[in-house]
Amino acid sequence: MENRYIKNTVAKQKTDDTLTYEYTRKNLYKALGLRKDAFQNKNILEIGPGHGYNAIVNMQYNPKYYHMVELNLESCNNIEELCKSNKIETSKYNVENVSLEEFSSEIKYDIVICEGTLAFLKNKDSLLKKISTFVEKDGILVLTAGDTISQFYELIRRLFANILVHQIDDKDTKIRLLVEAFESHTQTLHGFSKFIGDWCYDMFIDDDLYNNFLSTIDIVSILNDNFEFDKMTSPNLILDERWYRQISLDHKKNNEYKVNSFYKRWHNLFNYKSFSSERDIEKNVKLNNLCTELVLKIRVNENNEKDIYIKNIIDLIVQIKDNLKNIDSIIDNSLTEIITLLQKETILAKDISSMKYFGQCFGRGSQYLTLIKMD
Repeated sequence: MENRYIKNTVAKQKTDDTLTYEYTRKNLYKALGLRKDAFQNKNILEIGPGHGYNAIVNMQYNPKYYHMVELNLESCNNIEELCKSNKIETSKYNVENVSLEEFSSEIKYDIVICEGTLAFLKNKDSLLKKISTFVEKDGILVLTAGDTISQFYELIRRLFANILVHQIDDKDTKIRLLVEAFESHTQTLHGFSKFIGDWCYDMFIDDDLYNNFLSTIDIVSILNDNFEFDKMTSPNLILDERWYRQISLDHKKNNEYKVNSFYKRWHNLFNYKSFSSERDIEKNVKLNNLCTELVLKIRVNENNEKDIYIKNIIDLIVQIKDNLKNIDSIIDNSLTEIITLLQKETILAKDISSMKYFGQCFGRGSQYLTLIKMD
């Protein structure tokens, strides 16, 4: 079965402030250990570049060749226009309009990038393994991860959106009501770069949110035989306290060490404004299980009346609140606010828009990882 890993219409980002956009992207890659010299005179493959804004930033580092695989034809055309306007030589890049399933390559690449794409695929495991075969020995694989902990607040917004518009058929009417409810929330996010109507469609009407789960733990487990987990950012949950002489020659042991560090700080993906010290792994595994159960209950009840399922949803949120007790007051207050509103008989857009604590809470939805090909 072929995946629709790029939507029929790809939401464009606001990129009017080009310098800020480039600065943000370069800082992200520096945090992953990918400075300018990592790209210079190297063969790069990017899978799912969308409209190509990130690729253009990377091409400024003068790679030897930049190969892009993009299913959406509109995006391919946009990339070509961007390359032309940025005076990128046509011999330095290629945009291939094929699916990941159809793509093949006889050459290996020094860096393979797949941001914000893989988690939406149905057959994630096999396609991740396929992507990994394109990486040269000692090359770098750049991926994004996301899980139900990091997406909790977005899933609660999806729940409120379902309650608000599930009886409305007209898409434009739905979008207008959703913008009224959630635009004030996005205004609390520094650097929010999507058009609000597109964001509402992606989050609350399209089904992709429910498929956007491929955790850091999943990725390292799938690639454990051939890759070493190197760096993580947005945020970095890996605290490596080893003396350099203690670092194992066995990359699998190094992966185990870093995954264990991730487990202890996993709860820090819950809210991007909160960061606390490590805690018992069992608590974080329980938190992940509760959030995963919440996803399933929200999804299966999308077309049901609120009264049928809301008690079970509230019970899960109460358990999540108890699990995160004493982590941060804004988390505690936001969960109380969510429970209180869900208990109301009627929920209006203005009620959601005016939520004091929940409105400013967002998860650390995507984490960026680099992995090194060992053999």
